Amino acid sequence: MEPTKATNDFDMNQTSNPSLKCDRMDDVNTFCRSRGADGFAFVIQNVAPNALGNAGSGLGYEGIFNSLAVELDTYHNYDQMDYYENHVAVLTQGFRNNISANHSYSLATSNKVPDLTDGIHTIRIRYSPNFNPDDTNHPSFQTTGYTTWFLNNADFENGGVGDWGTGFGLLYVYIDDLYSPVITTPLNLGATLSLDDGRAYVGFTAATGNNHWQAHDVLSWTWDSLFEDIAYTAPTIINGEGMHQCVNASVCVHPEDYVHYMRQARRWGAQYDNIEGWMSGTDGFCEYC
Repeated sequence: MEPTKATNDFDMNQTSNPSLKCDRMDDVNTFCRSRGADGFAFVIQNVAPNALGNAGSGLGYEGIFNSLAVELDTYHNYDQMDYYENHVAVLTQGFRNNISANHSYSLATSNKVPDLTDGIHTIRIRYSPNFNPDDTNHPSFQTTGYTTWFLNNADFENGGVGDWGTGFGLLYVYIDDLYSPVITTPLNLGATLSLDDGRAYVGFTAATGNNHWQAHDVLSWTWDSLFEDIAYTAPTIINGEGMHQCVNASVCVHPEDYVHYMRQARRWGAQYDNIEGWMSGTDGFCEYC
């Protein structure tokens, strides 16, 4: 696997051709079923360049610590709570556990995809750290009950914040049609995985199980960093009861603090670093003080 910057944003394309062996007749359709098993996955992890999952199962990624996988699954494993044999899914157990291929840990799953075993397909995976509300109207948008765990896994009574308490962006998965995704799902990649200054290893894994055969050919792939800035929203200012505009900076709950808050415009230099301009909102920081 190759190390790369993964937290801000990325756009990845791959072209795959899962070659197949037909070795039995299908009793229902009376023609040869040449699907094979199990498929392959695109994996982001921060363990080691040669990290691999359990042998022969879980599409090769199950068992990798601190990882996220986008799987292209061609076999129905009922014990893994799979969709029907032909589906795509996004799975992770964050930075605390080894990843599982069980779909109870899926952020999104879709079987509205072409037959992944019928020849060459082009897959595109794109991540944006910013959440676009308009994309929730797309038919590919989905969340699961497991998604909410990343928002609620905090010690709230003692002031804790969930992994995604600072916000999240969106992950998009495309197959063949590289403009209309088959999956759009919320994700905060930098908070889901423990990374080294935003860097991670990316690559592919695959598995066939004990009783099946399938060749997984990645014919070409590219990785592009989009360099998309994370949108910043100033914290809500609360004074006394309820929210209102502060009369002046001295009564704001959040005082003037260069170190604690990053200005939205991210402009630095003598012409910008002055308290008067910073607190007045002229550079997009403190709209209420």
